Amino acid sequence: MIIFLVIAPALSYLIDQHYQPLNWFQYGDTVCYGVMFDAGSSGTRVYVYSWSCRENKTMAYINITEKSLEYKVEPGIDSFGKDLDSLKSYINELIQFAYENVPYTMHKYTPIMLAATAGMRMIPTYYQIQIISTIRDLFRSSKFLFHRDDWCRIITGQEEGAYMWLSINYMIGKLGITDNEHALTVDLGGGSTQLAFKPQSTIDKSEVNLRIPNHNQYKIYSQSYLYYGIDQAKKAIFEKEINKLDKNNLVYQSPCFPNGYRNNYRYNKSYIIIGTGNINNCLELINQYLNNDKSKCIYENCGINGVYQPEIDSELIYALGGVSFMAEFLNLEQYTLEQYFINAVKFCSLSYEEIQKHEAYGRNKYSNGNYFSVLYVYSLLSHGYGIKENQLIRSPKLIGNITPTWTLAAMFYQIAQIDCEQDSPICSTIMNN
Repeated sequence: MIIFLVIAPALSYLIDQHYQPLNWFQYGDTVCYGVMFDAGSSGTRVYVYSWSCRENKTMAYINITEKSLEYKVEPGIDSFGKDLDSLKSYINELIQFAYENVPYTMHKYTPIMLAATAGMRMIPTYYQIQIISTIRDLFRSSKFLFHRDDWCRIITGQEEGAYMWLSINYMIGKLGITDNEHALTVDLGGGSTQLAFKPQSTIDKSEVNLRIPNHNQYKIYSQSYLYYGIDQAKKAIFEKEINKLDKNNLVYQSPCFPNGYRNNYRYNKSYIIIGTGNINNCLELINQYLNNDKSKCIYENCGINGVYQPEIDSELIYALGGVSFMAEFLNLEQYTLEQYFINAVKFCSLSYEEIQKHEAYGRNKYSNGNYFSVLYVYSLLSHGYGIKENQLIRSPKLIGNITPTWTLAAMFYQIAQIDCEQDSPICSTIMNN
């Protein structure tokens, strides 16, 4: 399937400029704002972006040296299908954060949007409709600019991957250059994972056509895997192993927790999980779940679960989201998979008792669960996606002062489709004179 995302002509302002300040306006340095909700499986994060106001129908230009504001609440909105009143309070908390960080005089010019991802894709359609409709009503009644209903919707995984690719290549100045210099992007969430890149070979499936009128056109490969996010993968792997137990056995000895770890786990009934801390056995379970058996691939190259994937030929790789969190946990930002695995083994060789006493790990409430997570990231990148052991991978928390995420491209793409007098007082002044 080919998806066409048509980017407004003014995206050409992003091309070949390499982020030099643009003299777009004559009426002072007026700042405009946008509010973007990333509704993921584990929670919702709101971003408040700012940029020099548009004078005409152009793509908004953001200076990555200026810090964006963000705020997250948990759990994901998919949890509220049967409790819409609580959903309203949950969303209003995020809207209030946006009110406090956008000047009052700019509220009516400030677009507000929400894009929901894997968590919402996994629930029944009835609840999807109820949740999205409730949030749309809240956005309509807010002081912000809610232009149309598709500013609040569930996006496809393929769109999510394409937006991440566009965001990162925009932020690092790689749009409008030679084909082999674009970054490949990996995104890992709680419910899904995405891979997007511009291969030098022909794309046979999962193509997204990013069209920029009067300038470049990018045909990229974008593939999303629902249920292969870090939380869903852990759940699926553990429950598959629990199902193998004798019906009277309520103790599951897991190789994917530190040796000596013990806790309760609720599945169809209450179980006790005891960690055995076996790196090889845990990796074997993960690799079985990713199911990328090259001998059974029916294409020239395959990715997760035998899905078609062009061979990775990109030299520049950005692995983000949950990958960034695990890389940071292992004290890495730029690394090869070989370096990542060395650090992962050092951590996973610690017992539960040693982790509790560790100066850094002992203070991190996620340390025990990260035993599985750091190994899942390694296996996903190497076995699942086929990234070579010696390729350099970047997992920055920030690019400039902006969190690297797909939301940047998702929001600016939507803004570029509307007349600028709606989101820019400068444009409004010009249009009325």
